Parts: sequence; structure tokens; C-alpha cells
Amino acid sequence: MRRFWLSAVVFLFGINASASDEVLLESSADEPVSSPFGLNFSSILYGPGVGSISSQQPRIFEASDPNSPIYSKNFLNTSYALSPDLSVIATVYWHYRPVQGQSLELQDPSIRVAHSSLYHTENGLNLYADARIHFGLSSGSRANDLLAGVQSFQYLTFPLVMSPDEEQTRGLSGALRVSERRNFFGPEGEGSDVEFYLAPELLFHLNSDLSLNAFYEAGTNHVFGAPGNQWSNDGNDLVTGVSWDITPSLYLNPYLIFQVGSAFSWSKTALGGFVSWKLF
Repeated sequence: MRRFWLSAVVFLFGINASASDEVLLESSADEPVSSPFGLNFSSILYGPGVGSISSQQPRIFEASDPNSPIYSKNFLNTSYALSPDLSVIATVYWHYRPVQGQSLELQDPSIRVAHSSLYHTENGLNLYADARIHFGLSSGSRANDLLAGVQSFQYLTFPLVMSPDEEQTRGLSGALRVSERRNFFGPEGEGSDVEFYLAPELLFHLNSDLSLNAFYEAGTNHVFGAPGNQWSNDGNDLVTGVSWDITPSLYLNPYLIFQVGSAFSWSKTALGGFVSWKLF
């Protein structure tokens, strides 16, 4: 059975970390990994509203920042495979803003240990999991006195109704993404010290390379120094898109982000996209 989760897992790192080079680890006894090293570039676009194409992201609520230019999160991942399923991945991360004079801002680098199949069953259920350390080296983190962040990420995938052919390249599958992060601050710290993220997903596989996906994402966080029972809602989104393995090394996922909690409007519906390119 084709591992659809390897294609889908690339998309799910948009929360606050990098996209993964899991394709490097897809191997079998007949297809050994030629080199344990890998290099992957990925980018997430935070685009304009569908009904108002401009240099700005949609303004969802009246209290939203009126100056939120479009930008991309970019990741360069260097990986080393300890085994076909276990790898160590170091990530360089930056923001690029192509409008309003352009800018490039380095973000916190990170390192993680990832297991692509921590739990797996014969019927196709699979659990990906990793543990990450984010180093507070960027100018933004230093300004907020953020020293480091520790994060754990899990991605569970499972088939629901798949085609009867041997490869099972068509049908419906489900997924669940979960992330937990703990940030550590100095005495002048400012920001969220605990963050949780949850996103159930459905994928309709048209063939081995193309699928439609939809997921609902929700997050919550606790602000550093606030009472223990005081948590903030990060907002809820419904995301729908197309996942396309253009080549074994190039993956593309354009999508729409529908805001939950406000009246529907195309001007509040954002264009977004994700691309992952396995360089080697």
C-alpha cells in the first residue's frame, strides 16, 4: 500500500516549525537509501484574500492588524537518516516579505529527532512523531527574552475507504495532527509559554499523485506570566486544497483558508500554498 501520509506530512508543519524531508526516509529492502544525508527546501505562503487580491492578508476582524502584508515562511532542512524510519533534522528558518519594500528576517533555527513510523499496522494506520528544540537566536526572540522552545509533534494517518487494487491509490483516508510546545523565557519574557494545536483532516485520493484535502485547525496558548487558568484561542480555520506530487522530489499544495467565527466573505478567505522540494 502506498504511504499517503508521507506526502501529507510535509504540509502539516505550518504551525511554528519546519516542513519535513520525510520522502528521504521512504525506503524498503528493494529500495535502499543511497545516502543518509538529505537536503529539502519548503515554503508556506500567507497570501491575500480571494475577493481582494492585494499586498495585504485578509483582515478577519475589526480588531485585526490593518497592516498584515503577504509573506512566506521558508525552511531549509538538512537531514541525516539514522535508519529507514529515524532521522535527525536541522532547520534554518526565515520569513520573506515580497511587498512593501521587501524584507528577509531570520527566525529561530531548530533541530529535531523524527520517527516516520513510530507505530504502524497492516491496514495502513501510521503514527509519525518527532521531538524538537527551537533556539531563541532571532532578533524577535531576543527582544521577547525567549531562550528556547521544546516541541513535540504527532501525525496519525489511517485509511477509511480505499480502492480494492493492490496499491490502493484511490479512496478516502483520515489524519490527525497534534502539537505541543513549551517556551522558556528570561526574566523579561513576553509571549506564549505553552501552545497546543489540533487538526483533524480528510483526504480524497484521486490517484497515487493527486488528492483533495480538507482539515479543521484549532489552537490555544497560555501567555507567560498569566494565571494558570487563563488561556487564549488562536483562532479556528477550515483549510481546503489540492495535494500534488508533481515529481518524486517536488510537492505542491495550493489551498484556501476559510475563517471560522466570522461571517463568510471571499475577502476574508485567504489564498495560501505550500511547496516542498527535495534537493537531494
